Amino acid sequence: MPKNQYDLDRRKFIKLTGAATLGSAIGTRGAFAAESPQDLYRRVIPIRKGLDASWATSLVKRGAAKDQPIRAEQSNELSNIGMTVGGIGCGTVYLSGDGQLYVWDIFHRPNEGVVAQRLPKEQIPKGLEVLGGHKKIVRERDGSNYIKPPTPDRFPNPFRQEFILEINGEKSPRPMRQDGWKQVKFTGQWPLGTVDYSDPGTKLTAQLDAWTPFIPLDTANSSIPVTVMDYTLTNTGDQAISGKLTGIWENPVLVYTRKKETHAVGTALKHQNGVTLMSHFLKTKQIIKAGDFGTATLACLDHADANKTNDGLVRSFELEAGQSLTVTYLLCWHFPQIRKLHRSLGPQQPHYTKQYQDADDVAIRTSKQIDKLRESTMRWVKTWNDSTLPQWLLDRSILTTNTLQTATCEVLAGDDYPDGRFWAWEGIGCCPGTCAHVWHYAQGVAHLFPSLERNLREITDYGIAINKDGSIRF
Repeated sequence: MPKNQYDLDRRKFIKLTGAATLGSAIGTRGAFAAESPQDLYRRVIPIRKGLDASWATSLVKRGAAKDQPIRAEQSNELSNIGMTVGGIGCGTVYLSGDGQLYVWDIFHRPNEGVVAQRLPKEQIPKGLEVLGGHKKIVRERDGSNYIKPPTPDRFPNPFRQEFILEINGEKSPRPMRQDGWKQVKFTGQWPLGTVDYSDPGTKLTAQLDAWTPFIPLDTANSSIPVTVMDYTLTNTGDQAISGKLTGIWENPVLVYTRKKETHAVGTALKHQNGVTLMSHFLKTKQIIKAGDFGTATLACLDHADANKTNDGLVRSFELEAGQSLTVTYLLCWHFPQIRKLHRSLGPQQPHYTKQYQDADDVAIRTSKQIDKLRESTMRWVKTWNDSTLPQWLLDRSILTTNTLQTATCEVLAGDDYPDGRFWAWEGIGCCPGTCAHVWHYAQGVAHLFPSLERNLREITDYGIAINKDGSIRF
């Protein structure tokens, strides 16, 4: 793109616009004659900016060369992708570009940011020195996770969680990530993330569709504590192929608390209504006051067997030439105690834990309506992307709404509000209270899930936050 004919740095521009504003305010009575804001604007930001014509056209024309869906296949690109795949008000789970699940902020940890990470000022790239102000440490609220985004390698899960494919006749299993395949491609159409795996060394290809139910106008079915992993295996050769797909989830119950205290956790294999469950729980009936106290379940929507280490489910398969098979896994959680949300609030309970008895209940009820949930979610994905608007605009218009699927947002349980109380930070762990000066600018919630926006108005703003004089706090 040609360089603009005007070269004005940010500091000088601020001074100029500040002077123009001051001059406008004092008018003819001022100590100096200021240039009008309109004239200054035209001079500083000219009508003809020297932009490349083809680039400008690509911004408004769908299907232009630079107007493409979110895709990645290079190693460094795949590792820097983090797409939310959990229900509204159910914490944070990220899908990486190569199909790994990471972050796992479902345990109500009292940290700032998507991950707890503070960086020394020396690690700030040139041009971003303003982050952190004059402090020696860049905090999460200052942008540490922007400078150094979390990846599965930098922030490994505190428990083992992965999917592995074994193909009969091959010496080594293939982990479903980029080090297990020669070619890995990611396509993002949030709330759907698709990962394609292939390798010249095998006639079996795999495609992962990772998602969580996301159905505008249906808040309840968009607030399920579940991540769905649909693996489609295809035999592209001319001979039969057999093997095993294993989903692994090591017991995450009290995963942080067990580092300080001794607790006996257990795992049980169950077969129910055609679904295989690997259920994780605390062996005793004791209620532990901790955010990671609860249950978790790995489910396979078919018959599966336990693996040797009893932390995963094995689905065996045999595919004839040209045949495909889809295996669906559900990762469900149920952690009912929010111990530390904010000093103005005592211990809280997530609304979703009032809707389900435990993680097994999440798995069974989700499995019963999985076809409907999948069809409704995919219909939304198709509807949103089937537009005359440029793809870049569609992506940038919708992606910030994924904040609903992070620990930024909570839906709190309470006897006075049967549908829960919508509550949010400005950013995870920072600046509480669904404050008006942040959340009143949000547009996506009101349009996609109006019941949440009404909830905020009726229960919070015009409920607990209204003063006697009619003003609304914060």
